[in-house]
Amino acid sequence: MNNMFENYRIYFRGLEESDFEHSIAWRQDDEIWDMVVGHRYYVSESFERQWVKKHVENQRDNIVFVVCDKQSGEVAGFVYLNDINLQNRSCHYAKLLGNKAFWGKGYGTEATMLALYYAFYELGLERVEATQLLTNKASIRVNEKCGFKNEGILRHAAFKNGKFVDLNLMGCLREDFMQLFGKIDKYADFISAFKNGVAGYAAMYANNLETKCAYITLIAVKPECQHNGIGGQLLKKCETTAIEKGMDKIRLEVLKDNFKAQNFYKKNGFDFEATQTERSFYMSKSLI
Repeated sequence: MNNMFENYRIYFRGLEESDFEHSIAWRQDDEIWDMVVGHRYYVSESFERQWVKKHVENQRDNIVFVVCDKQSGEVAGFVYLNDINLQNRSCHYAKLLGNKAFWGKGYGTEATMLALYYAFYELGLERVEATQLLTNKASIRVNEKCGFKNEGILRHAAFKNGKFVDLNLMGCLREDFMQLFGKIDKYADFISAFKNGVAGYAAMYANNLETKCAYITLIAVKPECQHNGIGGQLLKKCETTAIEKGMDKIRLEVLKDNFKAQNFYKKNGFDFEATQTERSFYMSKSLI
């Protein structure tokens, strides 16, 4: 495993029969099921146990990893490599972070990067594809950050909440991931904060000597370590690192509905730029 993953807050483990307790609870959560492609259905505890047992005993064509927090061992969710085709060297990727304590903190990005690394570097696959509801903007954005390309719309591909809906189709080739992974491995800076273990980390690029603009891709702090100034410390370290590398400006992207993050960056001297996307604002700060 590459050294860049040492700063990740998660690890994968194999599925255990006892994990049915997580999956059955998440199946019963309306908020979760509104975001996934599958239709809502109800299962008994006995059925759920058998579903988990089947995946524990047979992971040839479908692999399920349990996403766990390194510090606490708490289960954050599952990732799936389904329909593995060794002739075509392809599979279908999906993730379910059912534990809401881990939402909106970058855990989905870490899980997706780890899953793609396993698919391409361990299984030797050539293509990984994924589909999402068009309304699941957060999942689409996470996949884009991890190397997936939007490939089109699957019209009326799922029956959801009483009607047919379109799905977003994405694909990531081995070369797409290797290009991104190589860039991260070569140019990215990973900054960690510690408080009884890793409390949070930041990832950034400060290698564009033409624009002299550094770019923060992620600042994440463990839930139990928040409100202790750790985010501010990580941000300050990013700024110091950018200055040391000759950057004059630092920039980042923040979701339009993430008001907490927007206020945090404004308090630390960042201003909104005119540039924006459908889902995000860009904010920046001068370092000179």
